[in-house]
Amino acid sequence: MYDYTTSSEFWELDNFTQNETVADDGYQDFAEPCHYTFCSSFTAGIPVFLGIACLLGIVGNVALGIALTKCPRFWDRCQPGKVELILLVVGGVTFASTLPFFALGIGWRWAFEDRLCQVIRGLKFGSLFAQGLLAAGTACRSPWGLPQPLLPTLLWMMGFLCATPAVLVSSTDGLCVPDRLTELHAWSLVHAAFCLVFLSLLPLIVVSATACLKGCGKRGHPRWNISWVFYLFWGPYGVAVFLDMLQEETTFSQSCRFLEHLNSFLGLSEGWGMLHCYLSPFFILGLGFYRRKTA
Repeated sequence: MYDYTTSSEFWELDNFTQNETVADDGYQDFAEPCHYTFCSSFTAGIPVFLGIACLLGIVGNVALGIALTKCPRFWDRCQPGKVELILLVVGGVTFASTLPFFALGIGWRWAFEDRLCQVIRGLKFGSLFAQGLLAAGTACRSPWGLPQPLLPTLLWMMGFLCATPAVLVSSTDGLCVPDRLTELHAWSLVHAAFCLVFLSLLPLIVVSATACLKGCGKRGHPRWNISWVFYLFWGPYGVAVFLDMLQEETTFSQSCRFLEHLNSFLGLSEGWGMLHCYLSPFFILGLGFYRRKTA
């Protein structure tokens, strides 16, 4: 039996949960349940937001892909390189393509089978983890003399491999949400840890490794580039998922007010992160056109 159930996904629609805590003589219910009102307050607007994010994300990434095809030599001089940009485009399109399923799930409940839920959530988090690893990888030189296209490709594949816990804990109970079954508890912890590391901590890890090993860029400094904007959008969500897991494991706060704020933080941080799927390609296009004009 778990202590509480929160909306750990942006589209989950539960309005309240009954908290339980362990007393000396067994389980004891709180006098009042904790009401989570974030998703119920934005039920009508969330599908619209997801639809707009999907449309703009596909348009922006396709436009960036066309620019990469039309002017390949120009993009060879940019950081991140052309290979990394192509993989970022594929990741952006993949993430944006998953959003309509969740929009339909909110409006008409999840009308698809469990297997498709697992695939969709695997693609969602796989694309996120792959983009996070690629952004960190663009700041460093390829180790062990690896060819330039090989390191980004390996990081890309590793990102989707690390989405395996998200696939395993996915289930449909009216919505495509993480399953809190006891036998999947360890995988839930691994998934929360991956979210924290790949979405929030990688910039700090790269900077720390640079300072210690001096293996990135010139004079031991990482090669900053626009792909690092990924962490500005998705960093808060990685922290929110970790706090949600920490609260569930340790119950460091039993205040319903705190749980309501944490639930809102989860929703807002995921919504903020979704802006990345269409703002990032437009940022990269704008920077590319600016460099081309000045050149």
